[in-house]
Amino acid sequence: MEAVEHLRGRDPYPANRDSFVHNPIEVLGLAHGLTILRDDQAGHRSWLSSVLRRGLNKNELETASTRCAANLAIAQLEGAPAEPNATPDYQTLPMPDLILLSALALAFPSEGVLEIHDIEAALQTKLLREAISISDVASAAALSVFAERLIDRFSLGPQSSTTLEKVEALCRRFPLLSHALQRRYAGRPSFEINDEYDVQDLFGAILHLHFDDVRSEEVTPSYAGNSSRVDFYLPEARMIVEVKMTRKSLGQKEVVNQLIEDAARYAAMDHVDTLVCLVFDPHRYCKNPAAIEADVAESGRRLRVVPIVCPKGL
Repeated sequence: MEAVEHLRGRDPYPANRDSFVHNPIEVLGLAHGLTILRDDQAGHRSWLSSVLRRGLNKNELETASTRCAANLAIAQLEGAPAEPNATPDYQTLPMPDLILLSALALAFPSEGVLEIHDIEAALQTKLLREAISISDVASAAALSVFAERLIDRFSLGPQSSTTLEKVEALCRRFPLLSHALQRRYAGRPSFEINDEYDVQDLFGAILHLHFDDVRSEEVTPSYAGNSSRVDFYLPEARMIVEVKMTRKSLGQKEVVNQLIEDAARYAAMDHVDTLVCLVFDPHRYCKNPAAIEADVAESGRRLRVVPIVCPKGL
C-alpha cells in the first residue's frame, strides 16, 4: 500500500501529464488491485474513484482510451460506470486506440462502457484499409487475440458450416469460457472448474445452445467386457462428443490410452460416424498436445476421430 500512499501524495493531473491517470493499463491495474483488497480502511477505493471522476467531469482525461479506462475502473470500484453508454465513435479512432480498447473490453467487460463487437468491427475495417502498426508486445498480443476471435467467428457463423466445424470451434474456445468464469464482476467469487464433471456440465450447456438435439447417457456396446455411457450424442450429425479433463493421474499417456479405447468402443456403434474428443488441460499435464491429436486421430478405422486438446499454444 506504500505505492498507493505515494500516488495519493502527488497531483494526479500535473501540467506535464506525467501521471498514472493518463495510462489506461495502470489505471485499470490499480483499480483491480483495490477491488480485491479486503481491508480498505484508508479509503483508497473512494480516493481513486474521486480522482477519475474529476478527470471525466472536468475533461482532464482527453483521449477516448483514458476516458474509457476511467469509466471501466469506476465500474469496478463502485459497481456501475460513471458515464453509462458513453461509448466513443469507434470508426473515427486510430488503430492503436482500437487495439488497446479491444484488449480492455475483453479483460474488463462492463456493459455500457465498451462494446467489444463494435470495437472489433471498426478494427476489422481499419485492418482492411491500413497497414498494421504494432508498437509493443501488448499490442501484438491484443491483435493476436482479435485474429483468433475473428477466425472462430467465421468458423461458427456461416450457415454452410458443418456440425463438425462448429463443434471443433466450440472446443477450441472452451478455455475462453473457463477464463471468463474466473473473472467475475465486482470481486464476486469465481465459478470453479474442479473436475471432469464440471467440464461436462459446462460443455453440455454450450452444445444445447448451438444444437437442437443433444443427447447424453447413450449406452455403448461392450468393449473388453465393459460397457459405458457416452457424454453427448448428436444424432443428426451421427456424432459423439467425449469430454475429459486432465489431472495428476491422467496425463498424456493415460489420455491417449483412454481415447484410443473410446474410439474402438464407439466404432462398434453403427449409427455413429464421428467421435470428437475434447481434452481440457488447464494445468498443462499434456506436454505435447499435437502428438496426442495426431496419435488418436490415426487410431480411427471406420470411425472418424477428432481429438482436441486445449488450451494449446497459449
